[in-house]
Amino acid sequence: MAYSLTTARQNTARSGFACNPTAFGRILRGELPAVILYEDQQILCFRDRAPVSDHHYLVIPKRLITDASALIPADLPLLRKMVDVATQVAEANGVADVPTARASGNLSLGFHRWPFITVQHLHLHLIWPHPARSCIKAWQHPAKNGRMYPSPEMIAEWYCGAKLN
Repeated sequence: MAYSLTTARQNTARSGFACNPTAFGRILRGELPAVILYEDQQILCFRDRAPVSDHHYLVIPKRLITDASALIPADLPLLRKMVDVATQVAEANGVADVPTARASGNLSLGFHRWPFITVQHLHLHLIWPHPARSCIKAWQHPAKNGRMYPSPEMIAEWYCGAKLN
């Protein structure tokens, strides 16, 4: 179950992530603070520490995958689950129709590609409303997906060799 920002909880310690040297590994171990909106055995969703809009969340797999280009066809169910979690979080926080919000450019789901990857742990950005707060952030997190900020659908085709849906 996804939580709204008002019912989200603070981060807690978890075991089993000692081999993850990234900032997200530190969040998974409970060493860094985070506002958690969703968690299950595979996925963690939390508020971005430097949000570019009123709602900016990251959906990560608990398993360390460096970035979208490291995904393989067997990861397609995980990618689908990441999108499902992002959709649940958006809906729990007031987005009535996620596909329509994405199509209108008010909400984006996207992955960074080099040189914009700041944490070497796969993470899906969920952002709304657009535009982002600054020109630089709007460029890094555009309302519409493209080659440098691809959608989950693009990633599924490029790296998993299949349609997302």
